[in-house]
Amino acid sequence: MNYYNIMKRLIITSCILSALLLTVCANAQNLPSKWKLTKANKNAFEQLWEKDSRHIAATECGNAYIEAPNVKAMKEGECITFHIPVKDFKAGSCIEFDIMLGVTSPAHEHFHLEYFDNNGWQLRKEVKCVGGRNEPAFILETIRFTNEVKDGEVLVRLRAAHDFNAEAEVKLMPYGYIGGYIADRGLETPKDTLKLGYLGNSFTFVNSADFILKEIAWKEGHYLDMNVNAYPGAYFRSHLALEGSMDVISHGGYDWFILQDQSTQAARFGRDSTTSISDYTKTISKVIRYFAPQTRILLEQTWAFSQDNYGSFGSFEEFDRCSGKGVSQLSKLAEAEISPIAKAFAIIRAERPDIEIYSTDFHHPAAYGAYVKACVNYLMIFRTKFNSDKADFALDPATCAYLRSVAERVVLE
Repeated sequence: MNYYNIMKRLIITSCILSALLLTVCANAQNLPSKWKLTKANKNAFEQLWEKDSRHIAATECGNAYIEAPNVKAMKEGECITFHIPVKDFKAGSCIEFDIMLGVTSPAHEHFHLEYFDNNGWQLRKEVKCVGGRNEPAFILETIRFTNEVKDGEVLVRLRAAHDFNAEAEVKLMPYGYIGGYIADRGLETPKDTLKLGYLGNSFTFVNSADFILKEIAWKEGHYLDMNVNAYPGAYFRSHLALEGSMDVISHGGYDWFILQDQSTQAARFGRDSTTSISDYTKTISKVIRYFAPQTRILLEQTWAFSQDNYGSFGSFEEFDRCSGKGVSQLSKLAEAEISPIAKAFAIIRAERPDIEIYSTDFHHPAAYGAYVKACVNYLMIFRTKFNSDKADFALDPATCAYLRSVAERVVLE
């Protein structure tokens, strides 16, 4: 082959690679973006958040970043702004904006959630953070934009309002894990809307099963209008005392309400018939139905885990046996349906031990554990097989497909 032909091939190859690279870069603009705390990045991220908040890049996936003032002493009118790079963002397109936000002040702090559209900032909603107890506010909003953006940024911000306490420290992730998730939802319009309340604990927000549930529903053609509150280690009795939880309950009008009790409560009731567990289960279900008489309550059956001698039950099998017995009895007292998440975990442990469904503490859900939990909850609400293969929350598509099939087995079969 002569020199001319060699150079010709090199030039053609170079052009093809350049085109592919441009395509990848263009597509990367619209990938989901996550701000996720891990043990490895926690200290570095918190230092960046507190000391140099001008450009806090997403820790995973996309190219979005946060610009903020001094978050340890915000003033009224100051903003935490999310910059979301986009290409060919068409008029009428949506983004999903899911954030877990906390403040440390002793008083309530309020933010205005705003987005830039039609050449100005538009108010989406007011967000209340319950101060003093690091009780996070969960913001799950789907925002549709009127104007197109050919090549630039979509902007969303949280603006401090109502005489914001300058001593309040704002935290994107007061308890770590996924504190923010932003995704491009395109031009799709869901065929229906369901209103969903959700109360849980760290088993709900670690790796964001609530965010994932909303994404799965959207990809399957449904919009979930979700109000969520979750608090580390929360029992049902805790939620009846938490202001954020009572705000969710009293909002009312729900089609469905999901309840996640502390991780061993159902199993302890199955083993010991502890009266207080049944009393609080009945009480919280009655309070929910006072504000939403027609709502259907979904009681999650928590998975067995190996931490602390399998939650004191000695084995996965005994943990699951007690949990199954307990949740069956409690669901009857609460007139609730059971979300059989524990059964899905048991199948995965037996069939695919290579899939990490537990975090490194062998207790909380890893990313795939949170994903299968969301899949089971979705199927309990909609009762039809999955049609979409796109709702993978930026996880491995093949693994997610298997997890969806497990969820279908435990719910639909």
